[in-house]
Amino acid sequence: MQDHQVSQLLGPGEVMYGTTLALDDAIARGRQVFPGLSICVVGNWFWIDLGAPREVMHQLAGQSQQPVMLVALEILYSSSRAHRAGEWLRSTPLVAFTDQMYFRTQHTVYVLMGNGRRHALSLSTVLQLFSSEQDGH
Repeated sequence: MQDHQVSQLLGPGEVMYGTTLALDDAIARGRQVFPGLSICVVGNWFWIDLGAPREVMHQLAGQSQQPVMLVALEILYSSSRAHRAGEWLRSTPLVAFTDQMYFRTQHTVYVLMGNGRRHALSLSTVLQLFSSEQDGH
């Protein structure tokens, strides 16, 4: 999926700012701040505020997760085999967002490089638009 296709689907959105660190510095800092967690550095990213039924919201809260997902169209680096450079991804729900650049889920810390866009979508729309089967991911 291309950035312009996603932008057309989602509209302009609110600009958010990630880090301006060089890639190697972002990787090193992520490893230092979050030792033992998988690090994935992403570009061309979209912060998605999820709308979902109340039961889903309660379930997320019970798992210390927030109703937010990350969609990234460019994986720049990944320490795990779950993601490969050049692919796109949809994260699991947010656990914490820190230092204006670390989007942490239960198993991975995503380092947000450059500017991104913030959008609000229903969970069902996100899952439909960004399913892993869609592009074979």
